[in-house]
Amino acid sequence: MYKSREMKHKQFISFCKPNKSKTVLDVGVQNEDHKDSDNFLVKNYQFPEKITGLGVEELSDFNKKYPKVKTITYDGTLFPFSDNEFDSIWSNAVIEHVGAIERQQLFLNEMIRVAKNKVFFTTPNRGFPVEIHTRAPIVHWLPRAIANKFYTLIGKQWAAGDYMFLLYKRDVIKLLENAKKELHFEYKLIENKFLGLTATFSILITK
Repeated sequence: MYKSREMKHKQFISFCKPNKSKTVLDVGVQNEDHKDSDNFLVKNYQFPEKITGLGVEELSDFNKKYPKVKTITYDGTLFPFSDNEFDSIWSNAVIEHVGAIERQQLFLNEMIRVAKNKVFFTTPNRGFPVEIHTRAPIVHWLPRAIANKFYTLIGKQWAAGDYMFLLYKRDVIKLLENAKKELHFEYKLIENKFLGLTATFSILITK
């Protein structure tokens, strides 16, 4: 997981070319770091004082650990920012957790709306045979009700219910093309490989 996020961080730096004057919105910050790869951007970004972290949970522990980063908690719908407010947007493996397709569309549109120049987001590939959050093979291809029972059976009930709505490549492209009906931008989709198979997607959006 850490190596994957390190690679995506390098993609982000190359794409957005940050400097001490550019602002960044980190969409999907977590209050606690459960593993080294959590809150990866704020741990590794050269200019943490230029980051604003957006999350859906109370962020008191985050604020103590990363005092240079501004934070805002919101209700998971419309972003509480103006159009073109941030130079760049970073969101790593968040869109699959915001809800079903309608919520994912809103989430994507909002990231693009508040970006002045660049949006960088990633998500796992549902077509990859191992689900990266649970490390369980094939289960994520089963009907949701059956998958939920299996996750509970193996002690990973946290992955059941509405925890994740994974996307195939065609789903990501459909979200992007729908967004283009309302917003002007271009995009590039990168397929990040593991053992020759596409494990995750990195999407680079330029306004």
